[in-house]
Amino acid sequence: MDGREGLRSLMADFLLELLSEEIPARMQAKARNDLSRLFAESTAAAGLETGAIEALSTPRRLVLIARNIAEATQASSEAQSANVVASNIQHIFAVTEQTGEGTRSTAQMVRELSRSAEELKQSVARFKVS
Repeated sequence: MDGREGLRSLMADFLLELLSEEIPARMQAKARNDLSRLFAESTAAAGLETGAIEALSTPRRLVLIARNIAEATQASSEAQSANVVASNIQHIFAVTEQTGEGTRSTAQMVRELSRSAEELKQSVARFKVS
C-alpha cells in the first residue's frame, strides 16, 4: 500500500458558501468559474488532492462544493510519522539511560558485595574449629 492509498481513507467533502450583495446574472458564471479555478489552484499548491469541484450561484450567494479532499498532505502525513518515530527514539534513549544507570548501580553493589565476601572469608579463616 503506498502513502496515497492510506490518505484516501482520510477524505472529506468541503462546502464553502459566500453570501454577498446581489450578484448580477451576467457576472455569476464568471464568479463560479473563478471560484472553482482559484480553489483548485490553492489546494494543488498546498498538496491536497481533490475530487470533483462544483460551483453554484444565486443572486445573493456563491457556493463551492469540493468532493473527496484529502484531510492531510503526503508531507504532513510523513511529518506525523517522523514525529512518532522521534518520540519513540527519545523514549528508547531514556530507557537506555535508565538501564545504564541500573547497570552501573548493580556493578557497584556487586563490587561492594564481593569486597564484603572477601572480608568475611578472611575473618572466617582466622577461626579454627577444634
